[in-house]
Amino acid sequence: MEREEVLEKIFRILSDFSFYKDSVKTAGNGIFLIGRGNNKKYLFIVGEEKACSQFDGEISGSLMIKSRQCNIKKCSLSHNNLAKIKSLFPQINPVLCNKKSSFGTGDRLGMVTAAHIKAFEGRDIFPVLAQQSVRELSRTKSDWNDVMSSAIWGYFESGSRMPFGADADHIKEEGGLKDAVDAGFTMFTVDPSDHIVNTVNLDRPKISGMYRILKEKSLLEKKYEGKSLKIAGKEYHIDKDQVTLMAVKYWRALKMVSGMYSFLKEYKKQQFDFEVSMDEIEEPVTPLDHYFISGELLDSGVEFDNLALRYP
Repeated sequence: MEREEVLEKIFRILSDFSFYKDSVKTAGNGIFLIGRGNNKKYLFIVGEEKACSQFDGEISGSLMIKSRQCNIKKCSLSHNNLAKIKSLFPQINPVLCNKKSSFGTGDRLGMVTAAHIKAFEGRDIFPVLAQQSVRELSRTKSDWNDVMSSAIWGYFESGSRMPFGADADHIKEEGGLKDAVDAGFTMFTVDPSDHIVNTVNLDRPKISGMYRILKEKSLLEKKYEGKSLKIAGKEYHIDKDQVTLMAVKYWRALKMVSGMYSFLKEYKKQQFDFEVSMDEIEEPVTPLDHYFISGELLDSGVEFDNLALRYP
């Protein structure tokens, strides 16, 4: 019996459900597809007992395929069932972006990933389908597993074969990194904004006092003081005051990023995309700030793929 004939029988037996034909996949002796009924989506599996038994769900019918009695099992789109689907179809897991042109959709509702995918068709853009921030998780009362689960089920439903990424956004603590790694994320955006000093309202003596207690100040002066740069056709010169201001403003934040990156490398033990986010701060990042931030991250061994900065 051909696949189309099998599907026709399924649609006839489960006439109360509508099915996403693009979602149909086969593995071993089983056919897998997404269906919808009573305003809820389900995973349907057609196969012998062995193919169906490992998934949580209920038998909704049966049919004969090449003289074999096969069950039709209706399963919830749960984390547990997703883990088993991912082992059968490893191509539905997120992958590294590797500095391709990318766009993060971040399906906050957990309902429209399949529609987002259609927007990328025919375009040379890497989609980051699973993307939320720690703040958004709190507001939507969800977690990293929920975000990943809804994105992958939506990807499965779409039948897409384009590679996609998963970004755990605006993480400020190691615990958030750990949970995101455990959920299968491939990109991690660390946000050190809470450690950046807003110097606008600080007077010169206060800034100088904060700089004096910085044990790395001599090293920073040696690296940057007196240096001249040409950035985008414009000449810049770094003096002692600028070294002081950049160090006071960003040093604690850069140390935080370095620590988070080291934790991630040790815990994940696999390659990952890494972004540093400084776009939600009070003061714009100047070209010299950008030079300082980039240089210090690289010198500390942080291999970042993206910098999100607060521009004027």
